[in-house]
Amino acid sequence: MSLRILHWAAVCPACIQSFLIDNDKPYDTQREMIARAQAEGLCGSKDAPTDYVLDHNVDKFCALHEIECRKLEDRKIPSEIPKGEGILLGCWNYGNAAQSHCVRFSEYISAEKFQVMNPALLSDADTFPEMTIGRIEQWGCDVWKIHLKDSPKPEK
Repeated sequence: MSLRILHWAAVCPACIQSFLIDNDKPYDTQREMIARAQAEGLCGSKDAPTDYVLDHNVDKFCALHEIECRKLEDRKIPSEIPKGEGILLGCWNYGNAAQSHCVRFSEYISAEKFQVMNPALLSDADTFPEMTIGRIEQWGCDVWKIHLKDSPKPEK
């Protein structure tokens, strides 16, 4: 089991919350999201910080908000993301500073560069920072595909 953690109190509830807002879904406040994760036992043992969700619980955390979540083992971000879907990047060495951070993929700018919502709504696109594909490896990122449970499944 990985010992990596995401600091959900500061970042990931915002990614999930903005994803729900962008898809016109009801959402909780970030504090409510953390409280619910704590109540479900997703924030580790008594010795772990209570505002962290362990990385192996990301799918369970998303499920609390009617979102399916699947880790992409190959860490490849699809070229197109349909409405009702998204990509989360859990960066374990964000900025090469040994910090955890989560961002949501926005769109490709080129074959090697893409924008992320850090966190933000789609309407804030002019503020999105850029990342390169190489950063996924450099920063030790995990990549998760998220999908609203009530959205149609894309055809393969």
